[in-house]
Amino acid sequence: MRIGLFTDIYSPYINGVVTSVQQLEKELIKHGHEVYIITSSSYRSIKRDGNVIRMPGIVLKKLYGYPASGFYSVFGAHHIKKLNLDVIHAHTEYGIGIFARIIAFELSLPLVYTYHTMMEDYSHYVTKITYGHFQKQIKQFFVTTSKLYADKCTELIVPSQKTAEVMIKYGVKNTINVIPTGIDLAAFSSHLFKESDIQKLRDSYHIKQDDFIAIFVGRIAPEKSVEEIIEAFKIIRDRGKTNIKLLVIGAGPSLDDITSLVKQYQLQNHVHLLGAIPHDDIGIYYQMSDVFVSTSTTETQGLTFIEAMASNLPVLCKHDKNLEEVVINQENGFFVKDITDLADHLIFLEKMDQYEYNRYGQRARESANKFSSTNFYEKVMVVYDNAIRSKRRESFKASKDSKRKKLM
Repeated sequence: MRIGLFTDIYSPYINGVVTSVQQLEKELIKHGHEVYIITSSSYRSIKRDGNVIRMPGIVLKKLYGYPASGFYSVFGAHHIKKLNLDVIHAHTEYGIGIFARIIAFELSLPLVYTYHTMMEDYSHYVTKITYGHFQKQIKQFFVTTSKLYADKCTELIVPSQKTAEVMIKYGVKNTINVIPTGIDLAAFSSHLFKESDIQKLRDSYHIKQDDFIAIFVGRIAPEKSVEEIIEAFKIIRDRGKTNIKLLVIGAGPSLDDITSLVKQYQLQNHVHLLGAIPHDDIGIYYQMSDVFVSTSTTETQGLTFIEAMASNLPVLCKHDKNLEEVVINQENGFFVKDITDLADHLIFLEKMDQYEYNRYGQRARESANKFSSTNFYEKVMVVYDNAIRSKRRESFKASKDSKRKKLM
């Protein structure tokens, strides 16, 4: 099968959508399919690097510095038509996503669409540009366009049951396929990492043998609420627990604010802001840590949660319906209510008996198994097959109706 994955963001950028697209790409190629990535760039002309085709675009400084392309390119369309695709799979709503829809229409190809992002939760980026006005109207725009895109594709995929329920609330009539993104579990196995390499990394950050390490991995942005984790670490420091440390991996528009907050609270010896790290290198950082923390309630699935659990780390996070499918309270982690509760649980885990702590880590790893990349691939292939059959039926019906009109 020849498959086009259309996404606004792709490597070298790092976020959950990129991880999902790359994981699907790897599995499809591994199973013998031909895969092409059609994505945005800051180039003035089309660039092709292997199976990656980058459309001309501009950089949006207000949105993480990500590139964005126009919704149609004549030269791009001509290029893509030569690929003889069987399925178009859009992973975005705007820019490249609109381009995917136009190409699917022009070539009469099945269009599969994955709704990755709860767009309402990101409306503040647009309202910033409009100086804080029209927030309600902007949110309604996202709701309306999300419903439109979801209903106008051949097959719809969402990563969690919560997202499916949001689609239903929006009034989506299309069939909703709930398929959590899978990860390569083997890439996070502790057996891949030498103890000497882990120790060397700990030493580079002056982390002592008895330090208890919490880790956050994700965008440093308002919707991730990283400042709440910093507030919890101020509480921990004020209680005299100086051996509980935090690693923050990621970049984004709030990084300067978080850096200032760390300095304001004088937490430089307790919080390490590591910036963006290539995804392929993150595994060892999970291995040097003891617990994964997050206070975000805007995840559609939470891939970094699953990566951490595959690395035998229990999870501390705020309750969110999406995460009920990932985190089992008091089994592989804990739901916390607020920053004080987060601080209490971090201290609780640091004091926990090693045998009991290891049980949490083991259960976390077991819970991650259901999110394997193989399961992900198999479920997506069912959707592709359904989309192709559906499109054939649609084309046959259109052809039959056309012939009937001519006879009339």
